[in-house]
Amino acid sequence: SRASVREALAALRLTGIVETRVGDGTYLRSLPDRKAQKENLMETLREERSTHQLQEARRAFECGIMKSAANKFTEEDGATFIGILEELEEAIEDPDYEKFLQAHKDFHMSIAKVTDNVLIENVMEEFKAIMSQKIWRDLEEEYYLPKKKQYLEESLKIHGKIFEALRERDGE
Repeated sequence: SRASVREALAALRLTGIVETRVGDGTYLRSLPDRKAQKENLMETLREERSTHQLQEARRAFECGIMKSAANKFTEEDGATFIGILEELEEAIEDPDYEKFLQAHKDFHMSIAKVTDNVLIENVMEEFKAIMSQKIWRDLEEEYYLPKKKQYLEESLKIHGKIFEALRERDGE
């Protein structure tokens, strides 16, 4: 949908991959080296308001790539996702938040890999790196994990629905 495309472009603008010129359009910038790209993202993340915007941008980006991933999804991809969902479930049962967080990042990185698009994979790698930073973890602890087990169980349900949508080739 147009809204998904706009949200994905907002995420790409945030990372400095594209620039928008009012009245002229959106253009791919020459890609910065990985170090410059990471510094730009980390600078954005340091601002509290931007942390929430980054979470929103990540969700928008992920929604934007679902259609591409759904169109390219294979049975082999399905086996990968089933394994990751089992890891998420085990992490809830243990309970092991670190294991859950790693499986969560693997799940989203796997969606990017299904698209078979290096640019999408690189942007997702940056989001994944940010999710490992202390400031991100502090944000999760404060806003998303007051009832940790309940949050993790709800997250597992959502990830299961995402997997089902991919398997059914439903990118919406």
